[in-house]
Amino acid sequence: MSASPAMSNMDPSSTLGTTETRDIYLIAQTHIDPVWLWDWQEGVAITLATFRSIVALCRRYPQLRFNQNEALLYQWTEHYEPELYDQIRHLVRCGQWHIAGGWYLQPDCNLPCGEAMVRQILLGRRYFAQRFGVEPTVALNVDSFGHSRGLVQILVRSGYRAYLFCRPSRARLPLPQPLFLWEGVDGSRIIALRVDSHYNTAFGKAAEKLRSVAATTANPAPLLFLWGVGNHGGGPTEQDLRAFEQLQKEFPTWRLHHATPEEYITAVESTLSALPIVTHSLRPWAVGAYTTNIRLKQLYRRAEERLLTAELVSTCAAFHRLLPYPTEQLRQSWQDLLLCQFHDILAGTCTESATFSALQRLQRVLHIADELLFRAFVAFSAGQAPAAPGEFPILVYNPHPYPVTTLIECEFQPEEPNRSELHALPVLFTETNEPIPCQELRPESNLRQDFRKRIVFRATLQPQRMHRFRCYLQLVPPPPLPTTSDPNWIRVHTPEMEVWISRHTGLLEHYRVHGQEYARSGMARLLVIADTADAWGMHVRHFRRKARPFRLLPKDKAAWFAGVPEPLHPVRIIEKGKLCTIVEVLLHHRYRSFACLHYVIPHEGTEIELRLRLFWNERDSLLKLAFPTRLIHARCYGQSLFAVEELPTNGSEQVAQRWICLVEEPRAFSCITDSTYGLDCRSGELRLSLVRSPAYSGHPVAGKSEIVPTDRFTVRTDQGEHRFRFWLNAGESTHRLCALEREVQVHLYPPITHFFYPSGSGASTSPLLVLEDDPSVVLTALKKAEDDDTLIVRLWEPTGQARRCTLHFPAFGFSTPIAIPPYAIITLRVDPHQRTVTNLNLLEHPI
Repeated sequence: MSASPAMSNMDPSSTLGTTETRDIYLIAQTHIDPVWLWDWQEGVAITLATFRSIVALCRRYPQLRFNQNEALLYQWTEHYEPELYDQIRHLVRCGQWHIAGGWYLQPDCNLPCGEAMVRQILLGRRYFAQRFGVEPTVALNVDSFGHSRGLVQILVRSGYRAYLFCRPSRARLPLPQPLFLWEGVDGSRIIALRVDSHYNTAFGKAAEKLRSVAATTANPAPLLFLWGVGNHGGGPTEQDLRAFEQLQKEFPTWRLHHATPEEYITAVESTLSALPIVTHSLRPWAVGAYTTNIRLKQLYRRAEERLLTAELVSTCAAFHRLLPYPTEQLRQSWQDLLLCQFHDILAGTCTESATFSALQRLQRVLHIADELLFRAFVAFSAGQAPAAPGEFPILVYNPHPYPVTTLIECEFQPEEPNRSELHALPVLFTETNEPIPCQELRPESNLRQDFRKRIVFRATLQPQRMHRFRCYLQLVPPPPLPTTSDPNWIRVHTPEMEVWISRHTGLLEHYRVHGQEYARSGMARLLVIADTADAWGMHVRHFRRKARPFRLLPKDKAAWFAGVPEPLHPVRIIEKGKLCTIVEVLLHHRYRSFACLHYVIPHEGTEIELRLRLFWNERDSLLKLAFPTRLIHARCYGQSLFAVEELPTNGSEQVAQRWICLVEEPRAFSCITDSTYGLDCRSGELRLSLVRSPAYSGHPVAGKSEIVPTDRFTVRTDQGEHRFRFWLNAGESTHRLCALEREVQVHLYPPITHFFYPSGSGASTSPLLVLEDDPSVVLTALKKAEDDDTLIVRLWEPTGQARRCTLHFPAFGFSTPIAIPPYAIITLRVDPHQRTVTNLNLLEHPI
């Protein structure tokens, strides 16, 4: 993606004429974006054409060592041109073609969850080991838009020695020196090299560029030089090879090695003790890409979460011998998901057609995951007795290895509409026929009769077990519609929380938890900020321009927007019952963009849910959702790839994944987000970036003042309807930080709930895994092993505190204690027959 940055900070002093020996490692490679300004079909075409030319060049120049990563490109070659693939395998065996990197492709290294990044490496490394018999030990992500510190532990636990990258450049991210030790949150370290000369060279100009790079480096230490033509295939050329031969004659003290990244790392490993240590993420670059094309990011997030849940539940069903393990379906789905992790896809910087292609691929992942989930659900439901007369059975499966208490929503369908003057009220009972409070909500359908039913109820679900709730209908007088009598405020009081929503602004003006106020000057404010058509946000570090807020719709316009005939107050209670109150707020921005915001306020606990339906019709603008808090001097923490990072609070744009937490001891305010990544924080105000609307692949070009053509219409990203969900919570800081990861799992990997009539043909099952004795350690993967029929369990410690927990395997009849160091990822192989547990690395090899 994007052209090589200009060389900056050139040192006029030259070492070209020195008599001291200089080892220079020439890493011949080609940069192929499978998707960017083109779709995947053109990516295939360029891959095949490039590989053909390189095979021919290797035959003419036996001294050439060519390096190529990305398993996807080899898979394409194997599928479309098997003869060419066999020629490449021969060159690999001869040592002239080197398998570099070893990942499936070069992903975005900010947005995928830690477990999905593990699969990026696992699938890539397994492909190369099986097809080529090699396991690269230097990872390459030369074009990714920043790199989370959480990568370090993942790399080390995957057997890597070093990591090569190019972005951010020196101008964006000063480092002590290009070669350094990168330290992860768990204390693990890996050699990292920023290649400041970037990853490509102009046709016939590689030797000239090397001369320029060497002139800027007074240090005679070994130098790594990436070379190869193009940003869309190309690679090494005959002209450049001849020019290197001439350069070697011109500078006989230089030793030019046609080499591999591993050979360079071997040459510098003796300097490890002298290398500086970097203890932060390698960011920022292209901060707009944290939010651009949010529709694709949202679908990716849902596919990622659904696939992991489907894998977990399918594993439970398979080890209970209820179903065969769906190996091929899971493998294909993971490959589709990993392709959509590609940095120009997931970052949202590709073309409109490439975006639609990625959306189709993600929909396929979701479809397969949903089928697998429901298939396993039906298999587990067979252990439930058939429904009693008049019963509407609601079955809920908790996939997590620990108890979950949460609100559960479900719809069901009576046989006939209720045509009487009374109302058919749902009443709910546990499987032991104990009554349980439930609240009727408006169903999703729009039949103006007493027919389809939707209920919400609170339940505590035991680990990895199917639960049954028996629902019946009881005829009662019709309940009154909810009303909002106070003209100024909507107030909701619970034993632990107090919520005030202004009817003049629609904002959350008071949010008190255990008597402590957290809101300042109105929470949940939607702010529109002027932006540009640049899809990357290449030249910005923050989005702090003057903001224009969404405002309440007048009653007549609120009626028009809601599609009702009579004037409608824009702030109203729409649901109120035993379990929760739901407040609806209708807003607009210049009558061009609109929003429907629902505050879902449970009557138990301290959490508030926000459900936002946005109709976005702005161009070259960004939308933020602001939460000003009373924690003026708070630190800001965010979830990353198997890491928790402290983020700057200077208003610059940052990136986090599923949660953000503001901490001002002893209090904290947290927000779980179902699909956003970009954010900023300053003076206790958290602002989430929801939508940007630049041009598809809108790329600034030096010397051009306009990004898009000025003589025609140019489509912008993310126009139209979007949905978001957020969960706010507050309280004592230590508790908040310890509870967040499991809260994320409950909300984003929720219990599987269906109105379903069980057959009663099976037996109930015990949990496969129960995690006890610690409230914070989370399960990130439960799957069948890649090489045999054992069980893989992956755990992560998310609080930075050493912990001990107990793993119970009721289905296998044994337990084992586990000690987990701070922030550590632990991978275990569980043999159900031998009743043994073995520590593994992330490649599922014994440690």
